[in-house]
Amino acid sequence: MARPLVTALIAGAGRAQRMGKVNKIMVDLGGMPVIERTVRALAQTGRIHHHILLLRPEDMGRVERDILPRLREDFPDQTFTPVQGGEERTDTIKKGLEALDEDTDLVLVQDGARPFMDPSLVDRGLDRMEAEDLDGCIAAVPVTDTIKRVNDRGEIVETPDRAQLYRAQTPQIFRKEALLAAYNKPLEEGERVTDDAQMLERIGRKVAIYPGHGQNFKLTRPEDLAYGRYLLMEDVDE
Repeated sequence: MARPLVTALIAGAGRAQRMGKVNKIMVDLGGMPVIERTVRALAQTGRIHHHILLLRPEDMGRVERDILPRLREDFPDQTFTPVQGGEERTDTIKKGLEALDEDTDLVLVQDGARPFMDPSLVDRGLDRMEAEDLDGCIAAVPVTDTIKRVNDRGEIVETPDRAQLYRAQTPQIFRKEALLAAYNKPLEEGERVTDDAQMLERIGRKVAIYPGHGQNFKLTRPEDLAYGRYLLMEDVDE
């Protein structure tokens, strides 16, 4: 039986407001832009046939000129396409869905600013999707801190059982028809969606987790870049 055809949507169109003035997906990290490091981790698995890079308008030229030629040379059997993203994450993913190949079976969504994703996470998620009757599965790691839920005055109202709490990561992998169905349901006024698994939860689809990785963190604040550079220095020293 042939393996499903997989398209990756790499979300890199965010404004990175918590990073200050740094364009986090284009910043140099160990000799290459963050988004290139992320895409290479995906491509190394050999199980993704098409990578759609969802970008800010001002990044399109540099990616097409400097990054895509290197990726195409190193991974000639895979396709890399830049697509302009939208104002919000959901708008950006919609742009990616519009660019899907008709023969795509599974859609993998990856944050462009997770450059330390281990390629084994792709294999782990795709293997679960192929083996089980799921609409989606996402990488996640257990919460280790005690979590407090508070009211608008900062008063603690609940301490949830952390044994049932996980931190969502990417990759997040979905059956194409399920993800399209989720995005076809309009958001209600004021509804805030922070990841694509939540979109499927809204329509009652079945999404599971699989083990993520502690170093698969998203570059969000300036100290994350500093930590990422430290990790790369540690690899060199070893």
